[in-house]
Amino acid sequence: MITGVSDAACFLLAIGLLVRLHMAPTGLSAVRDAVSDYGTTPWHRNYRVMVVALGAGAVLLAIGLGRRTDATGLFWLWIYGAGRIAIAGFMTDRDPPPFTREGRIHWLLAGVAFTAIAFGASNIRWTGDPAILHPLGVAVAATAIATLLTRIIVGLRQVFGLAERLLYATSLAWLLIAAADLISR
Repeated sequence: MITGVSDAACFLLAIGLLVRLHMAPTGLSAVRDAVSDYGTTPWHRNYRVMVVALGAGAVLLAIGLGRRTDATGLFWLWIYGAGRIAIAGFMTDRDPPPFTREGRIHWLLAGVAFTAIAFGASNIRWTGDPAILHPLGVAVAATAIATLLTRIIVGLRQVFGLAERLLYATSLAWLLIAAADLISR
């Protein structure tokens, strides 16, 4: 039960910090700007703690599901968790160019993490898992694709932030429901 409670606590902390970042006077647009742009503001510590909490929660969830269920595909949670923790050390380039080495590493880690949570949420299953997780996992994958498309298609970049925030919302919902299910076991 400790992993269900501790991973849920990590996800709730991440949600709280994400909300706090959106309320902070940063001048960022939730529709246009990336969530990682908060890491370039005076509120960067909140951003860094948020991504570490997401990563730690995902690793704890993978451990708990591995110990107490017959879940498969848990390596996706490990990849997501490692990517989220590592990204705390590499802040993005806000409004590039120029592109820095640190910013490129950030985008690589973000791509790895977003891909991992998309595959994880849409494929990780276990006996007795909550029925809502499957359609929610499809939503995570769809929002990950939308995030990618709004990043690479120049005409859609003005809504990149919205797509990414939908990815955060669906991912956090999936992770939190999975953690809650683990608590009940």
